[in-house]
Amino acid sequence: MELPSSSGPAAVLVALLLLAATTAGWRWLARRRAFARLRLRAGCAPLRVLPSGRLHLLLIKSRKHPGVYTFPAGSIERGESPATAAARETLEEAGVTGRLGRRLGEIADAKAHTTMYVLHVEEEHAHWQEGHEREREWFDLGVPGRPGSEQAVLRARDALSSKPSTRGLFEQLRAQLIELAQECERFEQKWAAGPRGAARAARA
Repeated sequence: MELPSSSGPAAVLVALLLLAATTAGWRWLARRRAFARLRLRAGCAPLRVLPSGRLHLLLIKSRKHPGVYTFPAGSIERGESPATAAARETLEEAGVTGRLGRRLGEIADAKAHTTMYVLHVEEEHAHWQEGHEREREWFDLGVPGRPGSEQAVLRARDALSSKPSTRGLFEQLRAQLIELAQECERFEQKWAAGPRGAARAARA
C-alpha cells in the first residue's frame, strides 16, 4: 500500500483510514475462506403438540456415542437448499415427515456450519433408512410457560450430547418454546382441517 507523500494531520488521517480499510478487508477475506472450509449441514427439531398442550421433541441416539441423544442433521448435498436437506436428513435418521416450520437458528463450530429448522411431524414411519442403527425417542417438554415445563426441558437437555453446537441449538429451541407451541397448534389445526382430517372425520 502506497501512503501519501505529503505530511501533516490530513495525510496521517488518510493513511490511517487506508490502513483500517485494508485490515478490515483482509479480515473479511479470512472469514470467507474459513467459512468455505466448513462442512455445511442442516437438520430439524421435530415437534408435535398433544391435545393437552404438551409439546414433544423427537431426538435420536448418536452413532458415535450411543448413550446420548442429538438432533437429526447431516450434510447438505450439491444442489440442495438447507430446508430440503433438513427434511431429507430427518427422514433418513429419525423416520418422520411433516411440514417445515420456522428456521430455528444457525450455529458453527470448527468443522461445520449447521442450519436448523422446526419440523411439525405429521407421520412417524415404522421403518426408515437408519432405523437399524439409531433409536429415536420423544421427549416431553411440558406445556411451555406452565409450572413444571422448565424441569421437563432440562431433562431433555441433560439427555443430549454435551457437544457445544448441539447444546447451542437446544438453547435456541428453548428460547422459542412458547412461540413454537403456538405454531404447532396452528399447524395441527390446519392439518386436521385438510383432506386427511376430513377423511378421518368421515371414518369416525
